[in-house]
Amino acid sequence: MDNTIRYWVRQAHRYAQEHPAIKKVSEIEILENGRYHFAVDFQINLPGKFDLIGETAKGVKKVEPVNFIFPENFPYKAPIIFLRDDFNRDFPHINPANKEVCPCIYDGSLGELLQQPKWFDGILDQVADWLEKAAADNLINEQQGWEPMRSDNCNGLICYNREELIRQLASSNELCNDVRFFQRKNEVFGLTIGLHDELLKEKDVTLARVYGANFNFTCDKYIPNYIENFSDLCELASLLKIEDFREKLNKTVPILKKYDKKIMFLTLAARRPYKIINDTTDIELINFVINVKLHKNKIHLKAGVSSIGHHNFCNTLLLQKFSGLEKTYEKQIVQLGCGSVGSKIAIHLARNGNNNFILVDNSFFGPHNNARYALVEFGFYQEKTKLVKDALNKMGITVSKTYGDVSEVVNQIKTNVLYIDSTASLSVRNLLIQNKLTGPVVNTSLYDNGRLALLAAEAPDRNPRVDDLISLVYSECLIDNTLRTTFLSEQAVYTSTGQGCGSFTTIAPDSRISISTAGVAARVQKYLSNDTPDNGELLLGFVEDDDMGISWKKLNTGKVTIIPARGDNDWEVRLQPKVISEMGMHSIDKAPNETGGALIGCISLINKTITVTNLIPAPEDSLSNEMHFELGTKGLRKEVMSIERKSNGLLTYLGTWHSHPKGGNASSIDKETKAKILVLRNYEPTICLIWTPNGILRV
Repeated sequence: MDNTIRYWVRQAHRYAQEHPAIKKVSEIEILENGRYHFAVDFQINLPGKFDLIGETAKGVKKVEPVNFIFPENFPYKAPIIFLRDDFNRDFPHINPANKEVCPCIYDGSLGELLQQPKWFDGILDQVADWLEKAAADNLINEQQGWEPMRSDNCNGLICYNREELIRQLASSNELCNDVRFFQRKNEVFGLTIGLHDELLKEKDVTLARVYGANFNFTCDKYIPNYIENFSDLCELASLLKIEDFREKLNKTVPILKKYDKKIMFLTLAARRPYKIINDTTDIELINFVINVKLHKNKIHLKAGVSSIGHHNFCNTLLLQKFSGLEKTYEKQIVQLGCGSVGSKIAIHLARNGNNNFILVDNSFFGPHNNARYALVEFGFYQEKTKLVKDALNKMGITVSKTYGDVSEVVNQIKTNVLYIDSTASLSVRNLLIQNKLTGPVVNTSLYDNGRLALLAAEAPDRNPRVDDLISLVYSECLIDNTLRTTFLSEQAVYTSTGQGCGSFTTIAPDSRISISTAGVAARVQKYLSNDTPDNGELLLGFVEDDDMGISWKKLNTGKVTIIPARGDNDWEVRLQPKVISEMGMHSIDKAPNETGGALIGCISLINKTITVTNLIPAPEDSLSNEMHFELGTKGLRKEVMSIERKSNGLLTYLGTWHSHPKGGNASSIDKETKAKILVLRNYEPTICLIWTPNGILRV
């Protein structure tokens, strides 16, 4: 190992000797702990008159020594870079450190830069560029943004909603909040909770104050955070043009004494010339904690002050930022089913920064649910809705309501929502079909032990509806053998969850379920941003045999033609777009003669709907002329039986159709034919339809 690092350090030394910006390179020095060192002198082009003087106004010299210390795992880890000890620290892009001056030469990992083709030359180039910009006092790049004030001593973190704080400061340059905090070693973590005087009686609550500068004033001077005591803090406030700062702080002394508070949090706000790095605002917030020391009922000028960092609360804005998504959809999300599929979808959507959920599930979390749930619970039989709600709340996501019964949801929700049905329950699906909802339904379920994922999204006007979309899957099974095998497979098995106990469930590894639900959540996110498609959407996801990927197939969807029921005892008829299209094509092709065929589809007794998905062309023994059509029977029974077998009985014979190319209503012969078919079908739900140039008629 020692020979290896020695070789690579010698290579780096050679690169330095050959670099055009370097004037001199020292010999390699062996340090303790297997480290190596050499120093180089960079030749700097100083601007204007400073080139003659040999030093800029801020102390950058014509020749700047730079030290490189190579760790024992070099070249897999980058060297540490130090400037001279007396280098002016009043520059941006210097890494926080108490003593050494360590320039931040690269916006990224130096270790990764070292692995690039230029190798050590890449680091040398960055050092030379940093020094040239320091000499021109041009280290802050407007396109990159203003670097926040550097704190060489950071004693912890304070948490608050940055965007909300800046918004409030826009209307008032002084804010007062109480902060609940706790201490761990030398770290101080805070959490703003609003101004409630009664809370100050509690031991772990103290004061926080926020002071903004006059935002008409732009502070364009960069200085590091040198604050060590209250006197330094007052000096900084003066630089930022915060008026009457010391007097304002001293007004808090009576409260500090009354409740015996030993520390106080403070945030100062200043406007910078342009946006802060990695931020959307030009307002910089600088955070401190004051160790309260009083003198004559005032804060002592020598009272210790420490810098603290800031983390934003986890909220929708933070989640949207890190997921890279912009949320423009304000409807509530109604997650029906919080099981292994529903919990994953809800968590994915919440982590994207979507807000305002309603959760619905009447089941409890058992130990076996840990096998593939989105969350982990070691408790005993907690409500699944509560488990998901708690997780979402911790991310700053609102859960406005939880329900155990879906019927309560459809009866009580009055606002625009998106329903996500992950229950895999036919009764829930039928309940959603029968009720007038305030938004479209997205149905998602898994088949064949999670190897097939289905996503059916209703149109915004609920045409097509979920049952229309799923009937298209039945139809697709007639021509797709792979789909037929997976979709019609056994959906659930009875599995033991303990001695003498068990439940019906799908057996599948968590990874397989996660592959599908991640894709479903990504698609639902598009619906949240752009609404569901006008013609609905039906997607089938086939998980690869090695469980490492998934391919999605999109089926054609469109508006369904609806023939309403003609009374309480009648049935609604729903015709798929391809059925209407084929009827028209056959009718026009055979005109002026009439033509027809058999109707294939599915029946829902619960919803009292007949959905036509396919046509069987007229058998060869059919009779046809300009005034009459009689459907033949040759091969028809065999064709119907084949369809029923391929669809596992989901599709069946529904009745007949024929055309009236010249238009006109149903004839007496048509009505007699309908009556005969009803008798032959033992009064099963039966339909007879007539195609005309002006639309579909029902006999």
